[in-house]
Amino acid sequence: MYSIEDFVIPNLTSIVLSLLLVFGFSFVGSNIVRFAGFSSDDNRWLKFQYPIIGISFISAFLYPLALFHLLNSITLKILAFIIFTLGLIYGLKILKLLIQISKSKAVTIGSGLNKALLLVIISLVVCYFLFSIGPTTNADSIDYHLGIAISIINNGGITVTPEWFHSRLAGSGEVLNALGLVIGAEQFGPLMQFFP
Repeated sequence: MYSIEDFVIPNLTSIVLSLLLVFGFSFVGSNIVRFAGFSSDDNRWLKFQYPIIGISFISAFLYPLALFHLLNSITLKILAFIIFTLGLIYGLKILKLLIQISKSKAVTIGSGLNKALLLVIISLVVCYFLFSIGPTTNADSIDYHLGIAISIINNGGITVTPEWFHSRLAGSGEVLNALGLVIGAEQFGPLMQFFP
């Protein structure tokens, strides 16, 4: 139970689960903004903050639980399933909105320079997305970002192991990685960084 292979499911399913978890965090963030009294119609930039707000809100509850060893794998699975379900609802809402936008054909780009600039920006974003959905291969992530997440799942919280120096670098991001890994969503961590 200490190997990454024990917590990873096939790549396409993992990508879909990771995307739905990110959408679930966006759903939580959108409701927090709405309950706080901000109108997203007046402040369109707030829509881009939904994932960050949702991630911060959930992380503020999970991190202390992990520090006090009160975060077991069953709790993580239940929470991941709830966020996954919210992400499915929010993802369908986003898909419906994208279909409406594509049918309206009201998008105008402008001059040739604007089209070239837009093409460069879109290609950079697509390339960054493709890097985000790839398997985790860098030593930093494998050593402590995913290693501590696996330790959280197995031990019920963040444990400091004296011989594992990097285990002392654990933060709330590793708790969120554990939330993704507990259901097999390996790409959740990189996609969390891609969307906000």
